[in-house]
Amino acid sequence: MPMHETSLNQTIIDYISGDEIQDTTFEDLRQAIARILVEQRGYPKDRLRTKQRLAYVMDGQPFEKILDLIALDPQGKPILLVMFCPGGLVSYIRQYVAAARIFEGGPIPLLVVTDSREAKLVRCCDGEILKEGFHAFPTWGELVPLAAHHACEKPDPERMVREQRILYAMHDLSGPCCKGQC
Repeated sequence: MPMHETSLNQTIIDYISGDEIQDTTFEDLRQAIARILVEQRGYPKDRLRTKQRLAYVMDGQPFEKILDLIALDPQGKPILLVMFCPGGLVSYIRQYVAAARIFEGGPIPLLVVTDSREAKLVRCCDGEILKEGFHAFPTWGELVPLAAHHACEKPDPERMVREQRILYAMHDLSGPCCKGQC
């Protein structure tokens, strides 16, 4: 059974942004993933954004989901969403595909979900798993052309509502979560 993320009542410095952020039981794993992307997979730090807010409305009420990490192409378009999931990766894929599809400036064509032991690279237009294991994280040189090859169409308004409903339902099923901090 996955452990719930909780605050450690202290702050740390985010590896990517240099900002002071809340430390949690999973934050060290997120920071390690960011380091791997930069130091081993060749991602430029200035092309990565952490703790991105995804605001959406469901039945007239505003909601928000915090997205762990987004990689931007050289023109600033989001091309990869990376999410840490505390176990059961397959059960998180549909939720984060929905998030990638409705992200402002998106849709984001690729998603990597990881629990720090395994990882899955997912094509967001149809939810197909393209790669598994830690080589699921494409190198920076692979990422830009891979994202272009798997580009997604922006959902029409009706589809946007359905994706928001999926994100809301799946997030709600995950249980109450750190008052919006995870």
